[in-house]
Amino acid sequence: MQVASNGARLLNDAQAFRHCHYLPEWYPLCTEWTPETVVADRNADFTQLMLDKHWPAYFVKDFVKSLTTHRGSVASSPQGIAEVVALIEQYRGAVEGGVCIRKFEELLPETEERYFVLNGRPFARDGIVPSLVNEIAKRIQSPFFSVDTLFAACGELRLIELGDGQVSDRKKWTAGQFAAMLRSQP
Repeated sequence: MQVASNGARLLNDAQAFRHCHYLPEWYPLCTEWTPETVVADRNADFTQLMLDKHWPAYFVKDFVKSLTTHRGSVASSPQGIAEVVALIEQYRGAVEGGVCIRKFEELLPETEERYFVLNGRPFARDGIVPSLVNEIAKRIQSPFFSVDTLFAACGELRLIELGDGQVSDRKKWTAGQFAAMLRSQP
């Protein structure tokens, strides 16, 4: 309402926002590029839920964010998942949507890159868009969203998350690069 009262409109409506902002919304469209994920209710029995999974560790987040304070979001066993969820509630006030338990993968944090997709066209700050991001741009129906990738230790490019482009920060993009992307659209 605040945006409209100032004579403007958001590019993404609430449905497009949710589609990119909540992991369970985009995950089914991108499973081959991102860690395996189990979605659960906040009050689930996480140990029972993960009984048949023999993952090296468990990356825990809610539908939107991981725990970036205290001990981080990695549980070494299914029994540790509840501890991470409790800490998300402690530090963030609540679990948003539900709980996403992702198979831990050895990722190289220094390789993180953010791409933006505007009206179906992917953009990279260096002008080089990987084929993975091009494929994601074809599958996700949203006017404006971000795509975060990292390389796994094995050398494979992995999708870490999508985000609504209207609330995603620029990360390594300069203001000039970001503005040029926005200006490139009719």
